[in-house]
Amino acid sequence: MTPSERAHGPAGPQDADPFQAYVPGVLVDWIASGPATAYRALDGTLVLADISGFTRLTEGLARAGKIGAEEISQFLDIVFASMLDPAYRYGADLIKWAGDAVLLFFDGAEHAARACTAVCEMRATLRQAGKVRGTSASASLKLSAGVHSGEVMLFLAGTGHKELIVSGTSATLTARLQRAALPGQIGISQATAAVLDPALAGAPVGPGVLLRTSPRAAPGPGRPRRDPAGLGLDGYLPVPIAEHLRAGRPDDEHRRVAVAFVQFTGTDDQLAAGGPGQLSAALGHLIGAAQDGAQANDVTFLETDICPGGGNIMLVAGAPRSAGRDEERLLATVRAILDQPGGLTLRAGVNAGRVFTGDLGPPYRRTYSVKGDAVNLAARLTARAAAGELLATAAVLDRSAQGYDISPVPPFRVKGKTAPVQAFRVAGTIQASRAPLAADGWLVGRDGEVAALGDMLGSLQRGQGGVIELSGDPGIGKSRLLAELLMMADAMRSVVVRCNPYGSSTPYAVAGTLLRELIGGPGEATPGTVTAALETAVRSRAPHLLRWLPLLATVVGADLPLTVEVAQLDPEFRRPRLEQAVTELLGALLSGPTVVAIEDTQFADEPSASLLNRLFGEASDRAWLIVFTVQPARSA
Repeated sequence: MTPSERAHGPAGPQDADPFQAYVPGVLVDWIASGPATAYRALDGTLVLADISGFTRLTEGLARAGKIGAEEISQFLDIVFASMLDPAYRYGADLIKWAGDAVLLFFDGAEHAARACTAVCEMRATLRQAGKVRGTSASASLKLSAGVHSGEVMLFLAGTGHKELIVSGTSATLTARLQRAALPGQIGISQATAAVLDPALAGAPVGPGVLLRTSPRAAPGPGRPRRDPAGLGLDGYLPVPIAEHLRAGRPDDEHRRVAVAFVQFTGTDDQLAAGGPGQLSAALGHLIGAAQDGAQANDVTFLETDICPGGGNIMLVAGAPRSAGRDEERLLATVRAILDQPGGLTLRAGVNAGRVFTGDLGPPYRRTYSVKGDAVNLAARLTARAAAGELLATAAVLDRSAQGYDISPVPPFRVKGKTAPVQAFRVAGTIQASRAPLAADGWLVGRDGEVAALGDMLGSLQRGQGGVIELSGDPGIGKSRLLAELLMMADAMRSVVVRCNPYGSSTPYAVAGTLLRELIGGPGEATPGTVTAALETAVRSRAPHLLRWLPLLATVVGADLPLTVEVAQLDPEFRRPRLEQAVTELLGALLSGPTVVAIEDTQFADEPSASLLNRLFGEASDRAWLIVFTVQPARSA
């Protein structure tokens, strides 16, 4: 019986469902067993097997154009099939593709011995199949692996699709063992070694020992093939990938993309502190924010993998399709994710360049992949970033028109690069930005509008506020009129914010910018600085709002423990109470006649738009002159 028949039955996966080969068997079992819960624990053995040498191969073959792309596709299929055939023969299930690595799961009787036997055969096979020579490049591929046996935690999270996440202490230990193993070595945990023949345990490596030789276990039964009808497997794949498969999977190719990794850590701490329920909630928040940001900016949420204490989210702009301005859209997505960390620690790296894109793997287990030096450098930047930090290359920033607080970091060396890498720290938020409005030149033919603005300012000086809408197509002069108003109101207090099209996916992006400006916590400030500034402002100007401080913190992108009042608040009353608290705080901060200018409100996020409508209704009573510009919606 072939590995395909073991894994899926003689009919093969693609006869029944085009998505089945792209979904791990353990997930198909989970879905088929009934309504999928948020998490589950399985007893088995994890194997993280990494292949070194792919990057040099893909970069070399990239120089051969379309022929090189075809050769890469062929080589990758051959290499992964040669590795996965013995793995599946011993009962493996590939549950995660992870760049140049695969994460395998073995369960059932003697799963540890079968896992170790399988990875030994994978290594032996790769010694032959891994000697690759193409038109413009050659490589000698090698395998390193980590193996751990115990309870494996699986989670499902997401708003766009349900992403399978492997997390917890077993995933952490497996990743650490693989990192400690040199090319050609297999590291096993003490738990795995304890159920094997003691003679198989070799020298210490990382948190375990080296595997001396194969246990020579008997092949294991494959996972029984299930009928995927009605399971909706496409709902467990990233939306752009599902659409790519429906379209018939075009040819593999080399293309320019922007790629990012968002690394999350702290999962083991979450699990220890509150069990799988708490970790599930933290992962749900993160994956939901990442998918929402990706969808809003037409970016592909490609995959997740494991790392010690957490994992990585890989995001791509430009594949499998491009919507233009790839670098700009990806930066907006990553900044939106980092601004909503929830209970986990985040860091990110972004790079751009030409890569190989396409489907790879044997017929019974495939993936859509993006490979190349640009991907590896993005991963290196992520590893270099500090907690909460985003590092990007000039290849990304030179093609992004958005304004950020950008500062260079000292050049550093990374694996695979002969010259030091220059990266830049990208701080601040993209959702809104302030810019000086210059009243340059004469306003011609706008005497009536200017007079009306003057009348409104006169009313404001007498304590009577109001709302002004400046509506029109781009270039008609809305910003020029607004600049004239601010010049006329020079003696009065004024606050200016600008909405950004890439902030519409971030809740309270515009409102948060306005509030941060008033409390002295600009967009580039750290969450801790913003939180301290907010609490100081509330204590000094509106102490009665301290009980609602966690709601106010939500608006400025901070995270505070719930007060008793917030914890007891019914969800349906949360937004009205939040809007009331923000309005009262703004009333305390803007106690005298004030001009509040908001540009491009057509880009305001929905929660901010709701809050602005409330402020409009209170402008006259609070001596606020709120003037906003808007581009009218075009009919379809």
